[in-house]
This record gives sequence, structure tokens and C-alpha cells, in this order.
Amino acid sequence: MSRNDQPDGAEGHLYRFPMVSVATDIVLLNLPRGGGLRVALVRRCPDAEAYADRWALPGGFLKAGEDPDLEACVRRELLEEVGIENPHLELIGVYSAIDRDPRPERVISVAYLSVLLSEEPEVAPITGTDVVEARWVPLPELVDGDYEGVPLAFDHARILADARRLIEDRIPFGRREEGAPELLFAFLPEAFTLGQATEVMTHLKGKVDPSNFRKYLLPFLEPTGASARTSTRSAALYRRRLAAPEPERELPAGLQRLRRIAREAQIRLFDLFLATLTAAPEGEVRLLGRVLTAYARHRDFGVSVSRAPELRITDLGTGRPLIALSWDPRRGALTGTALAEPRELSGVRLPELEPNRSGPHRSRFRAEPGEEGADRLDEALRISRAALVTGGGGDPA
Repeated sequence: MSRNDQPDGAEGHLYRFPMVSVATDIVLLNLPRGGGLRVALVRRCPDAEAYADRWALPGGFLKAGEDPDLEACVRRELLEEVGIENPHLELIGVYSAIDRDPRPERVISVAYLSVLLSEEPEVAPITGTDVVEARWVPLPELVDGDYEGVPLAFDHARILADARRLIEDRIPFGRREEGAPELLFAFLPEAFTLGQATEVMTHLKGKVDPSNFRKYLLPFLEPTGASARTSTRSAALYRRRLAAPEPERELPAGLQRLRRIAREAQIRLFDLFLATLTAAPEGEVRLLGRVLTAYARHRDFGVSVSRAPELRITDLGTGRPLIALSWDPRRGALTGTALAEPRELSGVRLPELEPNRSGPHRSRFRAEPGEEGADRLDEALRISRAALVTGGGGDPA
């Protein structure tokens, strides 16, 4: 930058414009055993220059001569304001709105998500800092970013909302190819039971199916060889597997094709099983039944899917189209058009899978429908094909 870009008499400055301050804000979360998710808030001093005596997220300004980087600033502020050392940190985002801070100088904040394990001590402010109180607040008590009927200071309500979305993104339940759920492990001790992991997941993501969750998580774990006593039984202890999980078994060619279709359409592979089960040739139905328990998942829907110019969901009982789905390349997503009210659905129920009785060492995913279930499935296939013919459908999906 040339000297002409500097104001007269300001040899030591790089810019002729007002300088910008950089701050950090921290969403510090904790999940106590037997309790719900909570966040740390601090109450600012009554004589604070901005938002005096208001509740806010912990944080503070980057000190140019003291903090080597932003994460060091976050760790220092957490230690000063709430007495916590060496926390887990994840970047939430950068907040630079010109009106986010009422003080004369412009302040850009970099927000981080941090996690404190439940076994560690309660938060407590350090004497002599710019906060007078620190406390854990259950997330449900923060209604639209207000606490005790008063909005949080600055734009901290927005930062908190963005932190909740980050939790959704950083725990990709069901998408194992995206890697280990790092944030989930931050809420767990070094050794934990599957029950503990399921409880944490429920608090972070809402209601989850324990069986599906454990199937998703186990490739990222390894047993410790020890166990913990629960209220009813002993449970094996696991820890995070440091090595990458083994690749999934190669699927049959038909399922590989379905997986490619699902990924292109950004939908779950499970959501394509019904189409395969009801529209595939008879010889393929039993094979798919041996690989995955798709019948049990879809037995109540009574619909088939055919592919014409678009994917079409059809009532098996009446042959009437219900929903048309098409791929929108501009949006990169499926678009749907309702063709009938769901209450008009009155089709054939797909059979439930019977338990596998061929031995304890065989996978439960190799179960097949019984004789009665197979008859019902054959009838569903017959009606499905008739619906495809009369409805002008193309090749089965």
C-alpha cells in the first residue's frame, strides 16, 4: 500500500479508514447426566459500555499482543469468564453486520461452539472481569433468543440459532460416508456405553431409533473390554475407533444402482426400496428381501412407484396416481406434485418379515416373508403391474 493511502500525520497506520475490532463469542454447551442440553450465559456488568446488566454469550476482544490466534482468544475468554480450560471448539461463523454492536467502533465477531463434559465443574465467573454472573440455562428457556423475557445482548440470539443448525450438520446420522460424528464424541467421556451415546444423540437430534443409530455408530467404535453396571444389567464400554471404519460390504449390482439413484436425488436409499419391492420382477423380490428388511419399513403404505417421465407413486388398490416426483437440476432436489389426497389410499399392505429362525449367527437382514406374506406380496406385484400398464408408466424404478 502506498503512502498516499494514509492520512496526513498517520505514519504508523496502514489504512486511512477507521480500524475494525475483532471479537469472539462462544456457545458453550453442556449435557449433564440425566438432564437436558443447556448453554452458558454471562451477565454483563451494570456499568458496561454496551448492553449493561444484560445476559449474553461469553466472549471478548482479540488481544493483538497476547492472543496468537482466534482460538487462543476463545480459550482465554472461557477461562476468564467461566473458569473452563481446554474446551472442544468448532467454528460457527463470522458476524459482521454494521449495527451488531452499538459502540462507535465497528466490531466483527467470530463465533465458536464449545462443549463441556457433564463431569466437569459448574461455570463461575472470575473476579475482576467484565461479567458479574455466569450460569447454565436450559435451551428450552431461551425462547426466540430471549432469556427471562429480555433479548440476549448483541446478535447472540442469531449466533445461538446458528449453533443449533451446526449441531444438525455436524452429526450426520445415517450418512456414514460423511465421516465420524465428531460433535457427538465431544459430549461423551472417553469410555461410554451405547445407551449413553443413544441418550446424548436423542438430546442433540431429537427422537432416534436406537437400533438404526447403533448400526450407524458401531463402525466408528471399538470395545474397551470393560463394562459398566446400569440399573438393570452390565453394558459393554466402547471408545472411539482411531482408525477409519472398514468399508461397507459390496452390494449386489441391483442395490448399487439404487444407491446411485438415491445419491443423485439426495434421498435415502431406504426410500427407494418400496419401488424395487413392488415393481421388480419376481426373481428379484426374494433377493432384496434377503438383503434388507424393507417389507417391515413399508408394510403400511400400500403404494408402488413407477418411473415414467417422472417418479410416480401409485395406489396399489385402485391404480390411482398419488404423487408425481421429478428431479429439478437447478435446485438439485426432488420436486413433488400431489395427485390425490393421502386419505384416499386403500391399497394392499406389504407383508411383515418373520423372525429369522435359522440360527443365532445369521444376519437378521436375511429374513424372508412367510408363505402368507409372499402371497400378499405377489398380489401387490400383480396389482402394481396392472396399475403401471393402465397408468401409462414406463420401466419400473
